[in-house]
Amino acid sequence: MVSNELDNYESKEYNENRGNEKNENRENREHAAQEIVGDKDCNGWTVDWWKWLLSKSDEESPFTVFGHAGPDRYVAGQPNEVQRRSMKEYGHSVWFLCPSPYSGDKMIGINIPKGTWSILATPYVAVASNEAYPSLKTTAQLRKHVEDDVAGLYDLWAKLDGTSLNGCVVKMTDMPFEIDNVPIRNMLGMDEETVRQKQGKIKMVQYGHWIWLKPLSPGDHLLHLHGFSKNYELDVKFQLNVTGPQ
Repeated sequence: MVSNELDNYESKEYNENRGNEKNENRENREHAAQEIVGDKDCNGWTVDWWKWLLSKSDEESPFTVFGHAGPDRYVAGQPNEVQRRSMKEYGHSVWFLCPSPYSGDKMIGINIPKGTWSILATPYVAVASNEAYPSLKTTAQLRKHVEDDVAGLYDLWAKLDGTSLNGCVVKMTDMPFEIDNVPIRNMLGMDEETVRQKQGKIKMVQYGHWIWLKPLSPGDHLLHLHGFSKNYELDVKFQLNVTGPQ
């Protein structure tokens, strides 16, 4: 009887310690939404994330992977000019991760290069533009479209090394932001004529959940992103091999 009580006590103490450890891990590993990296907070870096992603064609984009694809596809040309400039001027920058939906439960190995890299990823975000949805004429209509999309979420979570993460919700601004260099074959499904008419420029709104991580310690880390809604399914694990600061 004493042994059982001791076992129960130790089990309770272990679980409490594990809970405290997870809370500490979460606080130590996540940026606050307003925390600046380089010269931008989370909202500012999400715009650069979209500029990076939407500059890639269907054949290059990590978002449009179906089936097997090597790590290079998910790296997708990083670091780009914006990331390199931040690293050079401020000594730290942001690495972008984009999982592919509808691809089943998969594991992707990514090497994070030498340097002090925060990490930005999303388990669920919605975007809309007049160019991709010509029937949506006003910013108010675009905003409602993405709000309704995100409202369809029924299962959303993210974990880093087994610890649950708090997502940063990126609020919509009053005005859409502009994206340049959208390719002819693009993930938004815009037709060639529209892209040419707009000279590769579109204005868009976004709304959704982001993971905004502080630089990770050198070594291997597992980031698991999961987002299911009425029209979207994503469950992807990133095995991150972090080199660490220079």
